Amino acid sequence: MRDRQAASTARRLTLLLAGAALFALAVQPGARADTGAKPVEEVDFATSCKPEVQPAFKHAVWTLHSFWYLESVKEFTAVAEADPGCALAWWGIAMSHWHELWAPPTPAELAAGAAAVAKAEAIGGETGREKAYIAAIAVFYSDCRLL
Repeated sequence: MRDRQAASTARRLTLLLAGAALFALAVQPGARADTGAKPVEEVDFATSCKPEVQPAFKHAVWTLHSFWYLESVKEFTAVAEADPGCALAWWGIAMSHWHELWAPPTPAELAAGAAAVAKAEAIGGETGREKAYIAAIAVFYSDCRLL
């Protein structure tokens, strides 16, 4: 009986200490993810898009890299509407439809991504870097064009 009480007490103490450690870890300033207080300022992604769409483009890139794919499609689409000559907005749309990390893209997402690549290629990047980004995402969708 005494051994059982000692084991129970030890188990409770272990759980209490583990809970306290997890709580202490969670409240450490460096242990939490950035809640978005300064996300746009942290994105540095130069484009040849119109200057007035740069903040929206940077936020769309941040959203994409935060794995908010549906939201990033909306944000890149808004950039494309505001600046029809911004090829990288279509690159961003294509990037947002390719999310292999979580689940393979659906046929509809593949078609939408391939269409976005085609628009990006039709507009063309203005710099070598932009052309390279567009060419890179085009590789991912190259098989989709055969469908």
